Amino acid sequence: MPSSSSAHSLPVRNSSSLYSFNFTLNTSLPNPALETNFSPYIQAFLPYLYPALKAHEDTQLCTVAVGIIGDISRALGEQSAQYANPFMTVLLENLQSDVLNRNVKISILSCFGDIALAIGPSFEPYLDTTMSVLRQAGAVQPNPVSCPLPYLSR
Repeated sequence: MPSSSSAHSLPVRNSSSLYSFNFTLNTSLPNPALETNFSPYIQAFLPYLYPALKAHEDTQLCTVAVGIIGDISRALGEQSAQYANPFMTVLLENLQSDVLNRNVKISILSCFGDIALAIGPSFEPYLDTTMSVLRQAGAVQPNPVSCPLPYLSR
């Protein structure tokens, strides 16, 4: 499996075509026929996924890439435990980005749940870090100017 550091150095020549490829795969993953047969293709796909996760300026591409991690985790179930460390590492790195859109960061929090549900007890090494991140996210005070939701005015 490529390490996240080697995957980060892979060039992304045309992010729109990569986005299209990822979007197509993302919409295909919930297909039950693919869920049972996706495992052999994951190694070939990861070199495309990691650069997409690092495209912090491209909100759509990064959002799709985060969603694909959740899809892969759900599709492979407990077998996705072997990918949990690189997935969690890159997702945690993304949360630290000042450039990454906050909506992508919200998707990352949801993705933690997808990974945890998929790998069950194998998620234990990531539990403390995940809980710390969730506590920090829960402590964030919304800015009513940038987040005009009706319930904030009560």
